[in-house]
Amino acid sequence: LDDLTLYSKRLVEWFSKYPQLTLEFKTKSTNVKNFIDIKHAGNVVVSFSINPQIIVSREEHRTASLQERLETARLCADRGFPVAFHIDPMMAIDDWQKHYTDLVEQVTSVFKPHEVRWISIGALRYLPEMKQILRERFGANTETLRAELFMSAEGKLRYDGGLRNRMFTHVLNEF
Repeated sequence: LDDLTLYSKRLVEWFSKYPQLTLEFKTKSTNVKNFIDIKHAGNVVVSFSINPQIIVSREEHRTASLQERLETARLCADRGFPVAFHIDPMMAIDDWQKHYTDLVEQVTSVFKPHEVRWISIGALRYLPEMKQILRERFGANTETLRAELFMSAEGKLRYDGGLRNRMFTHVLNEF
């Protein structure tokens, strides 16, 4: 809705007055045109939720491709905005290790470590009541619904802890 509200522009301008504060824009889009040329204090982090392109294509409907997100992140970094990445939600699809290895290679081919403010990782999880909403919106043929998930102590459906640990360890080791 940023094209309608122009909030990103207002927020960047407001945060430029308060350099001790940090604002994070988190997106799966390439829509940075409203704030990319605004003078800023370097305290607005533009972060991108990323996944291997196969997951973007199958699960992240009507979002920018991985390549487009990385190109937009590069543009933001070149304009002095700190950038960050959220590899979330990681999904245990067939050959997930290879896909996440490729993802790390794509990120590291575009960015040096000092250019990235942070990287976070998280695995697929959602509240049980989301299952029906997902089925209605995307049908039953989605990895999100086919995944073997278990109820966690926090009341969310998640991969088992062993698989999550292997996924996180794999990505951390690749970086």
